[in-house]
Amino acid sequence: MSKIFLVLLVTVFCSPIAFAQDSLNVSILGIFEEGVSGAVGLDLRNEYVYLAAGQSGLRIVDVGDPSAPVQLGVFDSYGTAMDAEAAIGFVYLADGGESLAAVDVSDPHSPQLADMLYYYSTRAVSHSGNYVYCAHGSDGISGCDVSDPYDLDYSGDYDTPGSAEDVEIVGNYVFVADGYSGLRIIDATNPNQLTEVGSFDTPGFAENLEVFGAFVYIADGEYGLRIIDISNPENPNEVGFLDTPGYAQGVTIEGEMAFMADAESGLRVINISNSMEPFEVGFYDTPDEAFAVSVSDGIAYVADYFSLLILDCTPATHVPQDRRDLIPLNFEIHPVYPNPFNSSAILTVKAPASTFLSINLYNTLGRQIAVLANSQVQAGHHLFTIDASDMASGLYFVRVTVPGQLNQVQTVMLVR
Repeated sequence: MSKIFLVLLVTVFCSPIAFAQDSLNVSILGIFEEGVSGAVGLDLRNEYVYLAAGQSGLRIVDVGDPSAPVQLGVFDSYGTAMDAEAAIGFVYLADGGESLAAVDVSDPHSPQLADMLYYYSTRAVSHSGNYVYCAHGSDGISGCDVSDPYDLDYSGDYDTPGSAEDVEIVGNYVFVADGYSGLRIIDATNPNQLTEVGSFDTPGFAENLEVFGAFVYIADGEYGLRIIDISNPENPNEVGFLDTPGYAQGVTIEGEMAFMADAESGLRVINISNSMEPFEVGFYDTPDEAFAVSVSDGIAYVADYFSLLILDCTPATHVPQDRRDLIPLNFEIHPVYPNPFNSSAILTVKAPASTFLSINLYNTLGRQIAVLANSQVQAGHHLFTIDASDMASGLYFVRVTVPGQLNQVQTVMLVR
């Protein structure tokens, strides 16, 4: 055994075949990829996800079993499906450069076009009661009477000063994520005569928003999460923020948690119990680019461009309110589990501070066959996956290294 370890430590051939997704208090439950390309928006209703998948159209996915999502039906949109919002029996689809489409989904296996209105650059949609409002980028927002989804009727529009990227209707107000013009608040008491009543210029590019209680939570591009108090819609003001590591472009709220689609930095889970001091409690580095997210009971559904990811965030939603409890006092390297294993195994590392972490997998000849980590990691708990899909049965070694602090080797057995 000592000879094996000697070879392991001095002989390294760099031909990695597998990479793990780094995470903190979040794990993957399921993934749907069938025919998906350009997934940038979604809506979750009951056990169905309505996925706006670019030129792949609208995908209706049954997520009743999150570990095994199943596609039920496809609507081939006329443009580029960018956002979707479900109502009873219908989905309103923001169809990119072409239209707003009302899609009859009463039979999810065979969705049919009910009606459409042609608009330029329809990017986002929000539905409430008899009205739908759409975001049209540099052309502002528009309203549509959908009291009869088979006969859509244009109501009114408003040319915002920036680039309308997202809308949400709450009561008589339409809240607009307006790009470099931040938040715009529009009075829609008269749907035929929309009027701006308040605004707040965020520091970044307002991509997406969600209204929850007396606050608007804004995905503000490179400036992360911004929290705006709207208790007085005529005088909104910022009360808190958190700069996320990526590019914030989608946000949703459940309870005391904000869930952020943070582009190349994946999904971020943020505790917002104190709106003035939000802090991150979990994350998952998704394989592609996280554009949008919906959440139900701590399970996050992420439009990750080439897939729909289903992530279990419940550990993140139950961490202590005192963020100091999230950080261990010393490095902790848990044993790989399970061991022996036959398809995949998990290695848990707890870091007391931000540090450079290297985790490599070797065979008995000392050849490096996988890189599990080779980057800076944040303080906290991290899970790393050993993917054995391309590995032969046998003995392997996992080496965990923190320069100047830690050098540990574990033995694992793959059994087919």
